Amino acid sequence: MHRVLGNTPVKLPPIAQGTTRMGNYAHATPEKDRQRIDALRFGIDLGLTFLDTAQLYGGGHSEEVVGRAIKGLRDKVFLASKFNPEYNSYQKLVKAVDNSLGRLQTDYLDLYQVHFPNPSVGIEETMGAMEDLVAAGKIRHIGVSNFTLAELKSARAASNPIEVVSNQVEYNLFQRYIEQDLLPYCQQEGVTILAYSPLDQGFSMGKGPRLRSLRSLAEKYGKTKSQITLRWLVSRPSVVAIVKAARREHILENAQSLEFDLLDEDIERIDQTFTQLVFHASPSRIRAGWDTARPVYGTVEEALENRLDLIPSPESFAQNVANGNFLKPLPLVPTKDTSGAYDYDLVDGQVFFWAWVIAKGLDEPMPVFEKRG
Repeated sequence: MHRVLGNTPVKLPPIAQGTTRMGNYAHATPEKDRQRIDALRFGIDLGLTFLDTAQLYGGGHSEEVVGRAIKGLRDKVFLASKFNPEYNSYQKLVKAVDNSLGRLQTDYLDLYQVHFPNPSVGIEETMGAMEDLVAAGKIRHIGVSNFTLAELKSARAASNPIEVVSNQVEYNLFQRYIEQDLLPYCQQEGVTILAYSPLDQGFSMGKGPRLRSLRSLAEKYGKTKSQITLRWLVSRPSVVAIVKAARREHILENAQSLEFDLLDEDIERIDQTFTQLVFHASPSRIRAGWDTARPVYGTVEEALENRLDLIPSPESFAQNVANGNFLKPLPLVPTKDTSGAYDYDLVDGQVFFWAWVIAKGLDEPMPVFEKRG
């Protein structure tokens, strides 16, 4: 079982190994790095030979770990990386790829991806630099990430005749916005969807009436819920799922999700059970800064200051929103606040939330969905 990359002859495994949250240099230890290297090599041995990393992950530490993991195995893997939006200009992009190649200990990337659109840099300049990197042999294929349909079309037009072969976006049981227009377009035009967060950071393994339905399918097939979820996702012929796993048993579980097929009737059952109902809600009624267990912004002033150095910054992404490009509806849950000031709590996507508020204010309703298991 394989996927074809865009309109190229390159064949990929339908499941790739992701490398987010490997930690930055400040928190790295030799033992942790050794474990991550061992896990990546174990996945390669199982046929998960597509490795995806980024300049953003751990400030470059992820790329260094991947580089050590593929030492002596370079010809066996398909290696992809991404560059931060502040490097979308020509000269900075050329510098970014050289730095990534150095950390990865290789002289070429199989796929280089624009991690986020940067509205302050014309897409023509970015794609021009990417084309020159292809000509120089430093990268073999061009991809984008977190691009809306309109942004993808602009990137493809700017990169002609070299094709944009992929778009890496969030896609899972709960976040299915790409099925409206982006996925059909990519299927028609031969652009591969690289789906990140395919297990929704473990949420699909939780409890709830819809997840009980998933559990019944797992029992029917003698598989785990995560295997059913991954197999459902890659039943789309143009989709590759990018999964991060640090433990051997989870990597094996991911690889074995390709060893069976779901019946068409069960794929349809999952489709119907996990329908995403998008509606619009006023940001003023959404509590964004409630989860103190992780770094968040509670006010627009904090988002504009961006002391957490989120990439892209809310202010930068606000330009995309102002231009009509909002990537995805945001997940909400009914608020636990008892003051009466809010209707919902924001689950994830604070950069996009504050970008909307900066661009449109607190009263302009934004696309959201209620996240429930």
